[in-house]
Amino acid sequence: MTSTKKSALWGFLNSWWILLSFIFLFNWTAFFFVGFKVRHRKWAIWGFIYSVPFILFFIGLETLNTDKWPFNMIMILALLGWISSIIHAFRIRKEYLLRLEALKLINSNEERRMREAIESEYGVRLGKQAPRTVAKQETRQTPRSTEERAIRQVYHTEQQQTPAYEKTTEMNVSPKGNLTDVPEQERIAPKPAEIVQSSLEEPLLDLNEATEEELAQLPGVGLILAKRAVSERTKKGGFRSLDEFTELLNLKPHNIEKIRLLATVKASESVAPQKAGRMVDF
Repeated sequence: MTSTKKSALWGFLNSWWILLSFIFLFNWTAFFFVGFKVRHRKWAIWGFIYSVPFILFFIGLETLNTDKWPFNMIMILALLGWISSIIHAFRIRKEYLLRLEALKLINSNEERRMREAIESEYGVRLGKQAPRTVAKQETRQTPRSTEERAIRQVYHTEQQQTPAYEKTTEMNVSPKGNLTDVPEQERIAPKPAEIVQSSLEEPLLDLNEATEEELAQLPGVGLILAKRAVSERTKKGGFRSLDEFTELLNLKPHNIEKIRLLATVKASESVAPQKAGRMVDF
């Protein structure tokens, strides 16, 4: 019922142009308006037809005597055209609303496709959810930073929950069954958080050793660019830097930042070091 009321209200608000047809000698403006509004040439032509009495009226004021029958015929023609335009306006109202709704739907679909294309190109979401989406994207781009925070939090929590006597005293069992203190120098120190962190980090993908399938999974690369990268890598004997790889494939900046978190370039034996200086012939 709410939808019906809303539809009726929308139709009423978009039918205001019918009031233009009630204005004597200016009734033709209603048909020009709806014709241009929904891009329907037929109604614009009707607007021109209904404007003929308006044009003749002003011509008659300058050239004809208002007491003679030619001017009276113009007034009768204008009156008939006025009444006819009012009836005509009510008859095309429903068709006008349908055409207007269809045109708005087309414009909405075109705007949605344009929005999706822009979002896909820049890797963001437009609109009210943009800050939330950007936050999710940053979380996906830096998985190791989240892992680092989790490891540090667990490590510090364990350190805080460890009793004082466990931190300061370590015991050892002698062959006779007696407990003896372990010297400070022989105690096993806990591994630093950096070592634990480095052991849990996923290894970065080496661009000089990766296969086509592995390169194709990188952001913005795909199978075609992966084949091209492997071909150029074979010709050059390997990539010297990650920038060389991204410039070769002409990747977008946001994809380059993602790849920096997932891949690296290790020195290849086949890449010959470039020697500085120049050769002098004696």
